[in-house]
Amino acid sequence: MQTTGDRIVVTDADDQVRVFDLGGNPVGAPIPVTHVDEYDVLLFAQFFTITDNFQTVKIYDRNGNQLGQPVPIGYGVQHVQATFDRILIIDDNEVRLFDEHGAQVGSTSTTLGEPEAQPVCWQAGSIESFGIGFGDFPAPIDLGGLGAPGCFAYAGLAITYAVVTDGEGFASVGLTLPSAEIHVGARFTTQFYLVDLGANALGIVASGAAQTTVGQGQ
Repeated sequence: MQTTGDRIVVTDADDQVRVFDLGGNPVGAPIPVTHVDEYDVLLFAQFFTITDNFQTVKIYDRNGNQLGQPVPIGYGVQHVQATFDRILIIDDNEVRLFDEHGAQVGSTSTTLGEPEAQPVCWQAGSIESFGIGFGDFPAPIDLGGLGAPGCFAYAGLAITYAVVTDGEGFASVGLTLPSAEIHVGARFTTQFYLVDLGANALGIVASGAAQTTVGQGQ
């Protein structure tokens, strides 16, 4: 069972997925599925996805209506991630982006290895802040009390950069480190913050954070 906002999504043992409101009332009709457990159903802010029978990812709105066509996948599907209007599917070495209606955005990207990624993909032209903190991975600060439920900040963000997403809603920041042995072993934390006045009372949506340790190349 998963709960987000005003919806509860339940995966039944008899291979169906059902949607309820917070009062326990059914929303829409049960969705028949094959070989699906609770880990194959992911509930996001505006929609939810079902990885069905290891063959397709299906996208549904919060009322259980299917959006677009099923997305064919292989047994190597690794990630299904989403923001409020974009869905990122990583399958073996293929990375594909979809909008909230289930239509693919842009072309399929192919990687040489097995990608491990989370999306930083929002509406085109969105303003984001990229933060860097130094030292050990800090304990998260819950931003729910400030008006951003489900968002966390990581303390000690000493450096920030303002960036604007591209036409497909992606943003990235490149970091250059001096080639000096003194930096080997240094650790820093990175995180994105999206300025979205309509997302919550605070007007900020935070990504997850990552910690990087500087190594020594050969």
